[in-house]
Amino acid sequence: MKQILYTMVKVDKRQLLKRFPPIHENVFTHHSTIEWKPETLTVPLGKEVTLSILGRLTNDKVDVLLVNNPWSKNPYPHITLSTAKGVSPVESNRYLEQDFLKIREVQEKSVTGVITAEWIK
Repeated sequence: MKQILYTMVKVDKRQLLKRFPPIHENVFTHHSTIEWKPETLTVPLGKEVTLSILGRLTNDKVDVLLVNNPWSKNPYPHITLSTAKGVSPVESNRYLEQDFLKIREVQEKSVTGVITAEWIK
């Protein structure tokens, strides 16, 4: 069996971009990570799920949605919408922790996706 790079809830990028236009030049908007390099596969691949959107954090570095992803091993499950030039999407984790009180409520309350995996090639 090939090794898993990460598991995720993959969302429809085009639909999410319509609802949450990107703020920064690097656009991502395609998934909420469940686990990076899992030892074993413990999630139901192919399962369609709905994630609640808890809020949005936008600053000069990242634009990110905080979501309720019950499968995620991440302390702040999220979907990175976009980042500024030179800023990696992994930085969303740091800013969600650092600027937690700056997260703002959004009108859109959920997003659907499918549990899937990215495999190491």
